[in-house]
Amino acid sequence: MSTAHEQAGTEQLITMRELGSRGRFGNQLLQRSFVKACAEEAGVSWGVTPWVGEILFGLDDPGIEAILPKFAERMVDNDPHRPVPPAITQLIGYDYSGWCQFPTGWWNASRQQVWGDYRPSPEWMERLNPAVRFIGDCTLIGIQIRRGDYGQGSCYDAITPVEWYLDWLERHFNAIDRPVVFVATEDRDIVREFAQYNPVTVEGAGIRLRTDPYPRYNYLTEDLVSRKPHLIDWFPEWYMLTRCDILLAANSTFSLTAAMASRRCPRFWRPSWSKRAFVQENVWNCLPLRLDCPRAK
Repeated sequence: MSTAHEQAGTEQLITMRELGSRGRFGNQLLQRSFVKACAEEAGVSWGVTPWVGEILFGLDDPGIEAILPKFAERMVDNDPHRPVPPAITQLIGYDYSGWCQFPTGWWNASRQQVWGDYRPSPEWMERLNPAVRFIGDCTLIGIQIRRGDYGQGSCYDAITPVEWYLDWLERHFNAIDRPVVFVATEDRDIVREFAQYNPVTVEGAGIRLRTDPYPRYNYLTEDLVSRKPHLIDWFPEWYMLTRCDILLAANSTFSLTAAMASRRCPRFWRPSWSKRAFVQENVWNCLPLRLDCPRAK
């Protein structure tokens, strides 16, 4: 990894030392993408701490050697879930601190080009190719059901009922040409709820999962203790979500970023607690997380 300050002085540099420590994979993609897009638009260098995406995508991101003053993310009315995108010129010469969960309309056409970085490396594609062949020319309906650390009572992590996914399938499945249902979830017992649609998982699509943790990744402690392959070797699920034509996403940046990195421009649906059903959204004109979830009292 090269270091960003080798190409420019600190006044011509944007960095993020927190990459890898604020949230997991979906958040890391948003954060790394934001820093790179801002630097490219400003015509300055950038740098981030080592992260798992360099391994998965074969990236050689510039590292950080210069210590810059911190630019703290700003919020609407001090609401921690409503960050305000800063003016890019404000970031030059600073180390950004925040989640970068801005409304996706921030990603104009030129900024979206950063998302083209997220193609698996040749070594990873060798592992993933069985699933690509399995998909063929079907219409892939991706379903992400978030469990794991969800359900703690914040404004975004309510448990989406399985019935909402099933209701959507009952209304739409028969009108879709050659549909195949793909389920990504931490709780493999849930997959059986979709039995009438012959669902597949990454294992069912021919990918052999491993139990060796990825380097440079901040796993949940319970996932490391469990050593369950689908919790340790999670990248194939994210990649399969990028291959979907229709995505019933969880209220999670994991499935959101899969849609943003997809070349297929999937029809994107997310759970709405006010409607108690899935609603279709434009992935490039929505909030990264819906904030209408019921909160624990």
